Amino acid sequence: MQILEKLLIESLIECIYALVIFEYFKTFFEKKNMKGIYFYIWFISITLQIIEKYIMVDIPDYCHLITGILSLIAISNFYIGNFWTKVIFTLLYMVIGMLCELLVASVFLAYNISIEHHELVGFLASDTLLLCIVKALQRFFCNNVISNVSWTINVRLMLLPIGSMYLAYTLFSRESELGYSTGTFVCIIILLIINFIVFNMYIQLFETMELKRKNSLYEKEFDLLEQQMKEQEEVVQEFRMRKHDLKHQMTNLIRLLKSNEYEQLEYHMEEIADLRSLEGLSIVNTENSIIDAFVNYKYEIAAKEVIHFKVDLDIPVELPYAGSDLCVILGNALDNAIEANTRSKVVDAYIELKMIYDGENLIIVIDNTFDGKLIEGRGGWFTRKHDLQNHGIGIRSIQNTLKKYEGFYNVEIKDNIYHLELLLHNKEQ
Repeated sequence: MQILEKLLIESLIECIYALVIFEYFKTFFEKKNMKGIYFYIWFISITLQIIEKYIMVDIPDYCHLITGILSLIAISNFYIGNFWTKVIFTLLYMVIGMLCELLVASVFLAYNISIEHHELVGFLASDTLLLCIVKALQRFFCNNVISNVSWTINVRLMLLPIGSMYLAYTLFSRESELGYSTGTFVCIIILLIINFIVFNMYIQLFETMELKRKNSLYEKEFDLLEQQMKEQEEVVQEFRMRKHDLKHQMTNLIRLLKSNEYEQLEYHMEEIADLRSLEGLSIVNTENSIIDAFVNYKYEIAAKEVIHFKVDLDIPVELPYAGSDLCVILGNALDNAIEANTRSKVVDAYIELKMIYDGENLIIVIDNTFDGKLIEGRGGWFTRKHDLQNHGIGIRSIQNTLKKYEGFYNVEIKDNIYHLELLLHNKEQ
C-alpha cells in the first residue's frame, strides 16, 4: 500500500511539474502551432527523473542543475522566441524553483520535520507553491510575448539568476550545518522578490522599446499619408485648372468647326485629351491609403535613381493587417531592392512589385536586379552588406511580422535577379 501511495504521489508531482513548466513558458512566449505540448513536456520531465534516479546517482549537485537547465531549454523550443531570451527565462525558472524548494525545506527545519522521510511531500509542496507563483505571474504580466533584444543584454542579465542560485544554495548549506535561523528564510524571500522586480523591469524595457518602434512607424505612416494628400491636392488642382479652361477651349473648338479648320480642330482636341501633365504624380491608386502612399513614395525614390519600377497590385481598399506591419514588410523589402540597384552599376536596373489578396492570404512578390554578388546572411536571406548584424535587424523585423500572421518567405537567386516571395495569412478567417 505504501508503494502504491508513493507511486501515486510521484505521478502527481510529475504532472504538476509538467503543468508548471507548460504554464510558465506560456506566460512569456507564444506557443508553437502544434498539439500535445503538455504531453511532450511531461514525457521529458519523466525521462529526466528516471535518468537522475537510476543513472545519475553519484554525480555532483551542479551536474543535476546543468541537466535541469538543458532540459528546460529543450522544452522552450515548443515556444516562439529568441534563444537567449529563452535561456534567461529558463534560469529565472530555475531560481524560482530552487527558492521554492529552499522555502519548503526551511519550514521543515523550523518544525523539526525530517526532509529525507518526507521528501515526496516536500516536492509536492514546492511544486504546488511554484504553480501558484506562475499563475500569479500570468496575471501580472498579462501573457506578454517577449520581443528580441541584443544577446549582450541577455547575457548580462543572466548574472542575476545565476548569482541568486549560488547565494540561495550557499545560505541553505550553511543553515544545514549551523542550524535553522529565520534570517536565512528572510534572505531567500528577499532574493525571490529581487528577481521578480528586476525581471519586471526587463519586461517594461521590452514594452518601451516596442512602443518606440511603433511610434516611429506611425510617424512614418503619417508622413506618407501627408505626402499622398499633397499629391492628391496637386491632381485636384490640375483638374480645377482644366475645368476652368474648358469653357474657353470648347468655344475655340466650336469656332474651328464652323470655320472648317479641321487640322487645327484635331490638334486642339488632342491637346485637350492629353493627360501627360498628370503622369508621374503616382504609380498606383488602389484607394488603400497605406499601400498607395508607401509604394508611391518608394517609386519616387527609385525614379530619382533611374530604376524602372513596375507595379501590379490586386488588393482591396481594406486589408486585415496592421498598417505598421505592412510598412515594416514593404519598407525593408523595397529599401533592400532599391539599395541593391544603387550600390553598384546595374544595367537596366528595375524593381517589380506584385501584391495579390485572395481573401485568405496576402502574397507579395518582389523582383529586383543586382550585381550578382551576395553574402549569405541570417535565416536563409542573402545580402551584399558586410555588416551582417545591422542587415539582420531589418530582416528580423520582417520575420517577426510574418510570424504574427503565420506567414513565411522564400528567396530565390537567378543570375542577377533577386526574387523574394512573402505570404501573410488572414488570421480573421
